[in-house]
Amino acid sequence: MLVLQLNGSIPAKKNNINFGRGRFYRTQDYHDFLEYAHLALKSQYKGEPLKTERIQLNFFQKRTTKDLDNLISTVLDVLQSSRVIENDKLINDIRATKGQNNQEKVIIQLYDKND
Repeated sequence: MLVLQLNGSIPAKKNNINFGRGRFYRTQDYHDFLEYAHLALKSQYKGEPLKTERIQLNFFQKRTTKDLDNLISTVLDVLQSSRVIENDKLINDIRATKGQNNQEKVIIQLYDKND
């Protein structure tokens, strides 16, 4: 099992889209989060991309108003784009919780098929 952590608020990918000049684009807050997340994950994991089949995500937020499925999608996308996991389509077991806490973060537990 590999445990990773991202500190701060996790933006919901779906809610960070704007439309202008005939196209859709991500907000600056979302781009800032992606940049931070890539650096944080690369500092915590330096190996080859994992073929993870099971993942546990524990979200801690000041307010629990964000949809859990949107938070999961954001984290899976950043894990794949940071090359921590090979492909999020290989995951067949996702367990996620969210709770209230003043220190916003997500704790990510990645399991291989032997765990």
